[in-house]
Amino acid sequence: MKTEIKVVTPDMAAVYLECNTGNRKAKLSAIVTYSGILERGEWILTHQGIAISSTGNLLDGQQRLMAIVKTGISAEMMITTGVPDDAFIAMDQGAIRSMADVTKLDRRVAEVITTAFRLSQASEKKPTGQAALAINEKIGSRITELIYHCGTTSAVFSSAPFKLAAVVQSFGKDDNGYAFDVYRKLVNLDLDDLPILANKLVKQKLKGIIKTGGSSVSRHLFYLAMITFDVKNKRQTLSCTESDNKISLDKLKQLIK
Repeated sequence: MKTEIKVVTPDMAAVYLECNTGNRKAKLSAIVTYSGILERGEWILTHQGIAISSTGNLLDGQQRLMAIVKTGISAEMMITTGVPDDAFIAMDQGAIRSMADVTKLDRRVAEVITTAFRLSQASEKKPTGQAALAINEKIGSRITELIYHCGTTSAVFSSAPFKLAAVVQSFGKDDNGYAFDVYRKLVNLDLDDLPILANKLVKQKLKGIIKTGGSSVSRHLFYLAMITFDVKNKRQTLSCTESDNKISLDKLKQLIK
């Protein structure tokens, strides 16, 4: 086998793909992910690249190549040729690494960062390591502060969407610790002097009305929490409107851009 580094152009990628016979079915989600990495300028040369068999078949890298063709953006890659055809069966058999594995961040911090990326991008895809670390620079220390400020967990209220909302609202100029204080009371089910909106959430949780799980649920929980943790709504009985949701999402995007 021989490995060398090459800049793969869209034309080169198209030629490699002509030899894409007998490969597994390409995953659209992976092509979209690689396309986003290319378009955001986050592509980094690694040991993972393109594998061509000794008989000229493409064994590995079809989705990277398809992303290059789709975006029209060239990328530097490791190209390995002369790979035995039967090596295909052993490829990509390892465990998938979590975002915490990739970035070396605390798992709880990584979960909030992943949620922030997904909500801001309207995507179910997790961020690249570079994108996650960029978001971490903006809000990572505040997430850590929130986690240790409360020191406990609670189903629903300590979920990533609620943590994220508390962090986003904590950056408000009039907050003065309000978002963190309400979050702490929620996760501890401390009902003394709990704002009206937060009290409503506790009742809904106890009745089993609000739960975690799924992208649409995460988005809904984030919007609910953003309204609840906003100091301006301290004595209000508001519900989420489309306008409120847009404002909440805009706040998040502005914070992590």
